[in-house]
Amino acid sequence: MGSLSVAPVLLSLLAIAGDGVDGGVSRSVSLPGAQPSRGLVIVLRPEDVYELTRTALARVTGELIAAEFQTTFVTLDPSQDPTTQVETVAPESHAVAAFAIAHIGDPNGRTIAIWVSDRVGQRTSILRMTIQGDDVSHDAEVLALNAIELIRVSLAGLWPAPPQATAAPPKPAAKPSQRPQFTLGLGITAQQDWGLPSPQWMGSLMAMVTWPRGLGIRAEISGLGPALTLTGDYGTAAVHRQLASLGLTWTFLRRARVQSFIVASAGVAHLSGEGTSTDPARAVARSGAAWSALGAAGIAAAVRLAQRIWLGAELDCIVTVPPLVIRIDDYDYGPFSRPGVLANVGLQFIF
Repeated sequence: MGSLSVAPVLLSLLAIAGDGVDGGVSRSVSLPGAQPSRGLVIVLRPEDVYELTRTALARVTGELIAAEFQTTFVTLDPSQDPTTQVETVAPESHAVAAFAIAHIGDPNGRTIAIWVSDRVGQRTSILRMTIQGDDVSHDAEVLALNAIELIRVSLAGLWPAPPQATAAPPKPAAKPSQRPQFTLGLGITAQQDWGLPSPQWMGSLMAMVTWPRGLGIRAEISGLGPALTLTGDYGTAAVHRQLASLGLTWTFLRRARVQSFIVASAGVAHLSGEGTSTDPARAVARSGAAWSALGAAGIAAAVRLAQRIWLGAELDCIVTVPPLVIRIDDYDYGPFSRPGVLANVGLQFIF
């Protein structure tokens, strides 16, 4: 139903308590209050004002004053029809409405009626309600709330609208961060050469800096894996490889949980091996090492696992110039990485 204004209620209660009735003659009194910016409302009250009616009228009048209506009291004649009285009272006053609260039948009965006459729209509303009679204060509150609601509905065009909640100003859109993104990766690399039967497995370490516009610089080192064993008709050899590269990346997809980028890099490849010939006359273990230039290009992607932890995967095509070759007893076993495929899977930590 809504809350009741306390200060206007007290003001109206004092006015009602001090207003007298002489010999059944109607006597009107204007209550001090807000300026009559919304019009005059005539309040008809019974000649014998009981505590229940007096309290309810005080609360209703307080709400009218709070809503910036001027109020005037007129005595309700018990010998005449209340509906006729609220519709015809003081026509010269140009009141916008009139309302009355009174018992129906026995003044001590449990049925009370509320009359509201919208004199602008020329319609009258009547609400009848039964009071419990056990708690005068509670009954008066319920009666006042019902009366106020009926008045609001009847004077919908004049009753002030509830204050609109002030909409919070929209928050400015968050500006994309201009800070570069740092990535550290630790993974496992598999290098497969077209001329070799199986891939070689190596550990890898990667560091990358990516700027907001997508361009990045990346460095990667691969090695420290088990030796690749080569066996042939002329002997066996155990081969180790290490790769180091520095290059550019371009991020073409960046979302909250996935990102993808293109990689192009250049570096060096180191090949070392130790082998033994199957010829008994030459069955002496020998070792050697060689360096070569390395070029690589490919695509990479990462999926977010936690706030700063990502799972990354990369696939590159690599080539070494000049090609690295293992020679076992005058037989060239290779070449290595011309061309080759380098695949990497590992964890990435983004800051």
